[in-house]
Amino acid sequence: MRRLSAAVPLLAFLLPWTPLINAQSLQPPASVRANTAVSVPTTGQGDADLYLVGPSSFSKRKIKLGVPIQIGPEELHSAGQWLMTIKSGQGIETATFEVLPAETGHISFVVRPSRLPVAVAEAISGTAYLLDNYHNLVTATQEVTFRLSIEHGPAESRVVRSTDGVAWIKLDSGPRQGAAEFVAVSRRRFGEPHCSRGRLARLQSSHHRASRF
Repeated sequence: MRRLSAAVPLLAFLLPWTPLINAQSLQPPASVRANTAVSVPTTGQGDADLYLVGPSSFSKRKIKLGVPIQIGPEELHSAGQWLMTIKSGQGIETATFEVLPAETGHISFVVRPSRLPVAVAEAISGTAYLLDNYHNLVTATQEVTFRLSIEHGPAESRVVRSTDGVAWIKLDSGPRQGAAEFVAVSRRRFGEPHCSRGRLARLQSSHHRASRF
């Protein structure tokens, strides 16, 4: 997530041939959330080229020195390290900043297996991948609630803290044959409490050997 795209070597090729300006004059914020607008002040006069390089994108456009650079929220969707470079007749200015994942928008929930014998310890595996609305893993630690409801049996609920955007758990299969429902729920990190639900999975406990998923 932190690596820059393949466009960086192109900028590196330009640097030896163009004098560098004091990078302190180009000061983007140290970090912003994904899908957040950014305004970066510039100094000097005249026209310049702006190169904006992210983990999965590269763009170039003309700007006016002395006028703040406006970067729209739609340009900053990929979390990771970003590089911005200004090339003008006066030289090159370059700076980096971090785009952080937005709040959790949805959960990719993987459940294995789809059928299994009854009363088997740690037979059910659930893995929740916490993603924002721009497909970035939300790496900040947060609590995920796993809820397993088994037909004709008591429901079970456990809270697990995520690690680097992933939370997982293993649970026992039910004591009796029947359908089961497995759900992963995570509260959003910012604003009003809100739950994001993972995909519902149907599990079937039976006395037969578990089939492969």
